[in-house]
Amino acid sequence: MRGQRTAAANRTLFMDQLILWLNSVPPWVAFIAVVLVYEVFAIGVSLLARRLYSHWHFPRNGSFVPPWISIVGGLNALIFAFIIFTVWANLHAASADVDSEALTVRMLWRDITPAQRPQVLAYSRAVIAGWSQLCGGQGNSEAGRIQHALERDARPATPSLLDQVDGEVDALTALRNRRLRAAQSGVPEELWLGTVVLSWILIAITSFVHPERRDMHLALVACTALALGLLLWVAAMIDYPYCGGSTVTPVPLQRSVDWMLGNNS
Repeated sequence: MRGQRTAAANRTLFMDQLILWLNSVPPWVAFIAVVLVYEVFAIGVSLLARRLYSHWHFPRNGSFVPPWISIVGGLNALIFAFIIFTVWANLHAASADVDSEALTVRMLWRDITPAQRPQVLAYSRAVIAGWSQLCGGQGNSEAGRIQHALERDARPATPSLLDQVDGEVDALTALRNRRLRAAQSGVPEELWLGTVVLSWILIAITSFVHPERRDMHLALVACTALALGLLLWVAAMIDYPYCGGSTVTPVPLQRSVDWMLGNNS
């Protein structure tokens, strides 16, 4: 039983690491890798389908194929639309959270006691310094230490700002936690695996269309593989907001750092 759980964990970990690797290389490299795998699979399954046609004497017009293409094609459209919508929404939410975190840092720096303002500045700098660690889900430990210290010791510049400072510290904690959660894949590993398998099933079914004409047969299957590979590449490139082709940057936080330094001089 333990061995089965370990094997299942390794399979899901493989998919997660694969998507992360696609995000860690240049987008054009990821595109070539995904499309190449899909096209190699398409060529192999097409050659196999041609041999099966001759051996098992399938109807040459492929009349049994269209219903299956409609069913599997519809499932592919549904699952790809769901994944792309999910990761696109996560990307925009991550970008908005960084903007909010930068604004919260400014407000906290303004409302906190002058003696504690260097802590807010140090927190922002630590987050920026550890930004590359977010690609893969790691946070900056120094930023976490400073954030916990602010939760414990933050004091308002005036007593009337006590509730405001408490709210800003709570908001900063929540935004940091959301940023760390967004650094993980927004799609379960099982869903990625199911998407790949389902798209390969569609390619395999398409390989039984028009086998009597080699050129049309191969072109149709190759185009189907290209389209599905392109969809997978698009979804993978925006799955991790802090790495890959569409990257959320720490520019808003850097602007807040510049603002704090300018107001401190």
